[in-house]
Amino acid sequence: MKIKYYFSKINIQIALTFFVISLLLVSLLSAIVYYSAVQIMKDSMKKQTEDAVVQASEYIASYLDKIKTLSDLIAMHPETQAALHQEEKKAIESLAGMVNLSAASDPRIQSIAVISRNGFALTSDNNMVIPLSADMMNESWYQRAVASKQMPVITSIRHGEFNRQKSSWVIAISHEITGKAGEHLGVVLIDVSYKFIEDYISSLELGKAGYAYILDENNQILYHPDESILMDKMKADELLALAQEMKSVPKDRIVTKSAIPHSHWTLVGISSLEQVEALQNRLISTIIWINALLLAVSLIISYAISRRLSGPIVELQRAMKEVDENWGHLHPGNRAYAEIKELAAEYNALLDRIKLLTEDIAQKENAKRVFELKALQSQINPHFLYNTLDTILWLAEFGENEKVVEVSKALGEMLRLSLSIHQDRVPLEQELLHTENYLKIQQQRYVDKISYSISGQEDLLEAEVPKLILQPIVENSIYHGIRPQKKMGQINIGYQREDDLLIITVADDGLGYHPQKQEKDSNLIKTKLGGIGMKNVDQRIKILCGEEYGITIENQENGGAIVTYRLPLSL
Repeated sequence: MKIKYYFSKINIQIALTFFVISLLLVSLLSAIVYYSAVQIMKDSMKKQTEDAVVQASEYIASYLDKIKTLSDLIAMHPETQAALHQEEKKAIESLAGMVNLSAASDPRIQSIAVISRNGFALTSDNNMVIPLSADMMNESWYQRAVASKQMPVITSIRHGEFNRQKSSWVIAISHEITGKAGEHLGVVLIDVSYKFIEDYISSLELGKAGYAYILDENNQILYHPDESILMDKMKADELLALAQEMKSVPKDRIVTKSAIPHSHWTLVGISSLEQVEALQNRLISTIIWINALLLAVSLIISYAISRRLSGPIVELQRAMKEVDENWGHLHPGNRAYAEIKELAAEYNALLDRIKLLTEDIAQKENAKRVFELKALQSQINPHFLYNTLDTILWLAEFGENEKVVEVSKALGEMLRLSLSIHQDRVPLEQELLHTENYLKIQQQRYVDKISYSISGQEDLLEAEVPKLILQPIVENSIYHGIRPQKKMGQINIGYQREDDLLIITVADDGLGYHPQKQEKDSNLIKTKLGGIGMKNVDQRIKILCGEEYGITIENQENGGAIVTYRLPLSL
């Protein structure tokens, strides 16, 4: 309510109106700046990725062109044709030296081989084993090498059956060797380490989560940094669709592709936007700080304007609050506005009427409270009085005159407390004595059926408690817990201090508390205490002490029920 009242003030409403308008404008401008800046950063990142992928494609193509040029030199060298005819030993030695020198000139070249159609082979790698025959045109790998037209292909080191072990892959570039008449003589085969692709692609700055892969003319993945992708058809198809359709691209990714010149390969780069995201976070932080500063200035200006506009009304309000404390009249100054003076006169008249009504209501409420307390007390007194008279009647019928006297004496002491109608509170010692007299009467009625004990801290006996709050609970324990059972019943009354509370407990070992067996009444307290007496006790405590005090009931683990009083400690 206080918050609602505060924000309903006219000066606050004016300030909030200015502030909300400023907030909307600042938010709109911030959103425009933010999304424009983010789009610019993404476009810049996309351009950088495209340039990097194109540059990597050109690097790969440049290196492949270098290898192709080397294969051209070897294939067109005069010594090569002479060596393939195996006419001169010197030509073979010269070709071997050229092959070895060329292979040693580039660490990425794994081997260079010159192979004739009739199966003669000269290679830079003495350990290289490739399938040879008298007619090499019968060898499938040889046919592919002749048909490749100097286009790079991925194959195994031994040029045998292709497998998925990346460690056995090479980039093979071949060049057909022809005679002067154009007849086929053989091929120059250069195997380049597959790692050279990784060397170029690893230099791409695609972000921590970015990567690149290469597709061949058949849309098969030739290279991917994660070798398992090559064996997972589903993931490979997803990457293929991503490269072909450029659809379903995650928001935090940029996909760029570029054809590698002088080959049938396509380089696809997928970059992550963590750099953009980092810049976004910094941009958001900067915008937030700027907005906070602007809004703070706007709030100060708005509040200053609102105070100036609402000043006269606020002054009248403050004067009214001061008058409320002593019921005095409001006296606006001579310089006050006419509307303020008129409001003050009406307010003074209203104040007089309210004062009269308040005094009348206070008198009525006090009378009502006294009536409620007396009414509750009158409900309690007949309740235990009837049961006590019933006990006396029963003893008289059996001629127990001494017990009749004893019970009558106990009853008299009880009535002395009950009839003191002008006394709402009594010392705890007097309330315990009243309850003990009641227990003595019931012991006479239920012979060998009831025993009791009263114990607690002696310094609490002077504490004041509401009158007649223990006896109704003890009565409920007897009638609903102990009387229905066949064995001797025990009632224990205890009292102790807990911080600023007086805790009183009434425990029995009877049948326990069973709500379904008690009288159903929608007006019972939340714990649904059984019986009208218990309800009235709780109401009396709340009326005299406050709503936070009262009694609760629960069953004990070993049987029986326990009623707990929470009362303010007043010594």
